[in-house]
Amino acid sequence: MKPKYPVFDVHTHMGLLEPSGNNYESKYDTGEFVKTLEYYGIKTSVNLDGVWGSELDRMLNKTKGYEDRILTFGWVDTSDIDNQGFAKNTEKVLKKGYKRGICKIL
Repeated sequence: MKPKYPVFDVHTHMGLLEPSGNNYESKYDTGEFVKTLEYYGIKTSVNLDGVWGSELDRMLNKTKGYEDRILTFGWVDTSDIDNQGFAKNTEKVLKKGYKRGICKIL
């Protein structure tokens, strides 16, 4: 049975928060994941494990080639939220993330 309308999975963890944790690259095949989405009629999946920095690179490598099916969202590092430059730094990190491939919602 397939859904009557396109389905969008809006809450998926494909990286560090996924049950496989830090070894997620070797725990599942992204192509097989996308085949499962297709099987169940899921058009797009929102991956909430984009993070930032080198961890973002790991995740974007894991989902490379499936950007039309997997939308990766970035995270904001709040560890320095009380610092005066927090907003400017966060803006810079997000802009860099957009250039690298995280989803930009307007």
